[in-house]
Amino acid sequence: MCFSSIPTYPFSSRFSLARAREHLLGSVPLMGYNVLVLIAGQADLPLLMALAGPVSAGIYALASRITDPLISIAIAYVTGLYPLLCAKFEEGRKQFATVYRESTRVLALAIIPLAIFVSIEANAIVALLGGEHFAAAAIAVQLLMWAMTATFFNQLAVRACMAANLERLIPYVAITSAGVNILANLALIPRWQIVGAGMAALGSELIGLCLFTVLLRHHVRLLSVMGVISRVFLGNLPALAFLYWLENSGARIAPVSSLLLAAPVVLVLTILGCIATGTLSLKDVRMLRRFLSNKGATKPSRDVTDRPTVMLPRVQDIANYPTVMLPRIRI
Repeated sequence: MCFSSIPTYPFSSRFSLARAREHLLGSVPLMGYNVLVLIAGQADLPLLMALAGPVSAGIYALASRITDPLISIAIAYVTGLYPLLCAKFEEGRKQFATVYRESTRVLALAIIPLAIFVSIEANAIVALLGGEHFAAAAIAVQLLMWAMTATFFNQLAVRACMAANLERLIPYVAITSAGVNILANLALIPRWQIVGAGMAALGSELIGLCLFTVLLRHHVRLLSVMGVISRVFLGNLPALAFLYWLENSGARIAPVSSLLLAAPVVLVLTILGCIATGTLSLKDVRMLRRFLSNKGATKPSRDVTDRPTVMLPRVQDIANYPTVMLPRIRI
């Protein structure tokens, strides 16, 4: 049937070499950024293996396995946010800056409490997942957790630069950050092994964040954004004090018990502290409670073809309607 329709409906190639070249060249900056980020993110383990030995590489690998999965949360969030950033940039600087500030607030509320919790409870987390033989990985977990915090904000800054038509400058930031990461690894690993690798990762992410901030300085209100992050951190000070007291209380608690005891108290203290600093509203709390309790889940909808309407009494298979060009479809 397909071949018989060729004379009536001729196929024509719409491929344009000039258009393909235009799209390819336009994607080079972002493709280069992704390649450089991948290289920088995977360079620490081979360098540790070569400069410090397989033991240090194995300990560092455990630490990275604890923190690396968190990047999927940031990517999912900023990917969904990107169309909104593009739309608000077209509306004006004020709208774009407001969305960026609110997005930063949400990311800060998500990652800063988690970073504080993981940093203080790093020993318990490593003992739970790796055992006492990997106790040295705790310091690497702490450093990589704060590096991941900077990565969260970097992911948002990258999408904001893309929305603000600054994508051609993104690879320069990636080159600088990757270069700092590799050079810092070469300089610090021989002296401090896994601690040096963690410091290199944290330093390169902070430098990248600073460079992205410079690129966005004309499009967002930097003081307002930094103020939001500072107030979120201040709101987490009660939880930090509780975790520090629990860690240094001298009580011998099993890792699982320590995490189960600390998590709900930290959550309550974080919510109260952020409400006090104005970075978390009661509307946010209700939305979080509805999300956790799954009360807002919608019931599965039925097929629309089973719901006749005035304009469309019933949706039926189009094969039942013969036409002049196609009298009947028969299988």
